[in-house]
Amino acid sequence: HNPTMAPLPLQAKLSAFIILILSWSMQAEAFAFQSVKVSSGTTTTRTTSQLFAKKKKKSSKNNNKKSGFAWASSFKLKPFEAQATRELVANALASFQGRTGQPLLDVGTSTDIPKLLWDEPNLAILIVDEVLAETAPPNEGGVVVVKYANKAALETVGLPPDEYERLLTEPDGTAPSDQNGKQVIAINLPTTMTDKLFQKNYTKKMVKGDKEKDDDNDITIMEAQRWVIERSSFLGGKFVSTTVGVAYAWNEWMIGDLVVASPGGVRREQLVGVDSSSSLQDRIDAQGAAIRELKQGEQGLGNKDPQVMSAVAELLRLKSLLDDPK
Repeated sequence: HNPTMAPLPLQAKLSAFIILILSWSMQAEAFAFQSVKVSSGTTTTRTTSQLFAKKKKKSSKNNNKKSGFAWASSFKLKPFEAQATRELVANALASFQGRTGQPLLDVGTSTDIPKLLWDEPNLAILIVDEVLAETAPPNEGGVVVVKYANKAALETVGLPPDEYERLLTEPDGTAPSDQNGKQVIAINLPTTMTDKLFQKNYTKKMVKGDKEKDDDNDITIMEAQRWVIERSSFLGGKFVSTTVGVAYAWNEWMIGDLVVASPGGVRREQLVGVDSSSSLQDRIDAQGAAIRELKQGEQGLGNKDPQVMSAVAELLRLKSLLDDPK
């Protein structure tokens, strides 16, 4: 009698079938992974295309990092972005208010005061510190270190905002440099104030014209305010003030002898025209007579009238040339 095997239950058959399907699936996935490993161009299954896509994305990300690093290494901070310059601006504004009891700038609700001062449309401000004698050009005492200038101050000396490096000494001590074949701008302003800490109605020829280059227009700041900038620090158990520069602020300047300029490209003829061939003293006398006419003549203008103030500024400029004919 030969015994016969009993038929498998239905549950056992289903289990064997599932195991067989899983085995086929694992073999297919192994084949897909092998295909990707052998050739990145194989796209036999959906799995291979996904793996390949992830690989390309990673490569692209690395390239972006590299290009970003190259961009950062060539990036240069603008005057209102460098931390040292921002602190200098804050000290300048604080010193002005300490000297006069009034703020130099209406900051409103601004949270970025250095940027606000950089863009200020009606006020030019420039900060100087010392003279570098070793960089002295021929027949000059040295190059004045300019620590800060806003857009309006750059406009005063004929520079666009993106050419500030032709004027400013950077916080790390890097001297001004020529740009695109254009030379550094030399400033002629005192870097110290020995007799006082604040002065208003200051007029000074700031830049000398270059006769050899057909640019004989001197630049003279008019009715400027200037003050000593101090920085306070706590040393040895007490507060100590250190002088860090002298600031100059103005609203108008003279280009040559007859043109009055103000920020934003505003230009106008000097109020009182005086024959430029006259002697300097004659021109001073004529300007003084013109001011008296404005105040005592038919117009009867007051000292605060813009026309009188402009004429007085010109008189002060002429007198400064008499004191300093350079």
